[in-house]
Amino acid sequence: MEVKIAITLVLSILLGPAHGWYYNCFVESNVLMQGGCSMLDFVITPRTVVDNIFFPPADISFFRSNFSSFSPALGRRFGEETEKINLYNCVLPSLAVPLTIKQLGVFFATSLQTVLVNYRLENALEYLSLVGTGVRDIRFVEALTKLKFLRVQKNRLSFVNFERFRNLTDLETIDLSENQLIHLDVGQELIKLPKLIELRLDKNYLAQFDVGMWSFPNLLFLKIHYNLIKSLNVEQLVDSLPNLSQISLAANPWNCGRLNTMVSYLLENNINYQEEADKLSCRFNLMETIIFTTQDNVTHAERILGHMNETAAVYYLDAKSAMLEDVEERNEVLMGEIRHTSAGLNELETRINKLRISIQELKFKNKIPF
Repeated sequence: MEVKIAITLVLSILLGPAHGWYYNCFVESNVLMQGGCSMLDFVITPRTVVDNIFFPPADISFFRSNFSSFSPALGRRFGEETEKINLYNCVLPSLAVPLTIKQLGVFFATSLQTVLVNYRLENALEYLSLVGTGVRDIRFVEALTKLKFLRVQKNRLSFVNFERFRNLTDLETIDLSENQLIHLDVGQELIKLPKLIELRLDKNYLAQFDVGMWSFPNLLFLKIHYNLIKSLNVEQLVDSLPNLSQISLAANPWNCGRLNTMVSYLLENNINYQEEADKLSCRFNLMETIIFTTQDNVTHAERILGHMNETAAVYYLDAKSAMLEDVEERNEVLMGEIRHTSAGLNELETRINKLRISIQELKFKNKIPF
């Protein structure tokens, strides 16, 4: 391998920037480096002329490489055949997602702070993994409209706004586990992700979990274990996630007064939680029980009121339609009477005119003084 590195270095020096730097793949026994092209100790400095770099036409994995920046210009140096790029243990302060790449993975690049995407042009990316990086914000995902798989694990996220996912209707998996999440903004309007199957929020610091503004009809797996959640509105959960089959609840400080209610409702709706049963524990606090029960009752009342309003709106529309039909019928009758009366008035006027003519003729013939 050292000989190959030396040969590559010599060729790079001999060819020079004017002829381009051709980077070769290294064949290793390591399973991670099999398949596609593997590059070790690849270096891009601020002085590197990116236009002189040529990558092999294959999927590429970089190991222990150093990028002053992974710029859009560098991304354009990958050929059309390259659909997958992975970076392992690399120095990478910023990353511009190449437009044509379908799969991108960054693993244990703690220096990564910024991810850039092109908002003007369509991004082909379908699979994105950011594991063990320094990323604190994922607002960039809103431009990745073809995304199917999102894994942002072991990063520094403390806040996530689910509005960012509104237009990502092809998403099947969202993994935000092992971050520092303390709050989820679930959105102000209903968010629909029809293809979402798995949602992972485990190993964070979430104290509340509200799904009232979510509609994930095909979600099967929900993981919220190892958080700070004390209560869960399971009725709301079932409404928003009607096909949920498995939920992880362990290692949360559940309120004992609520836990039995939650578990009973989950079992009634065929939602499995048993895989975490040995770690499922709770704490008793009467005041919390009253508060959580009251909150659930209020939510339940609001839902009933909402259904009543919807039903009332339907009945109102039906009644309004019936009233409109009745008014139209009455109007037709009235118009008919008006037309009939108008015809009668016209006939009466004609007869009066004829009578006047007859009187004039009679007056002329008999010279009657009127």
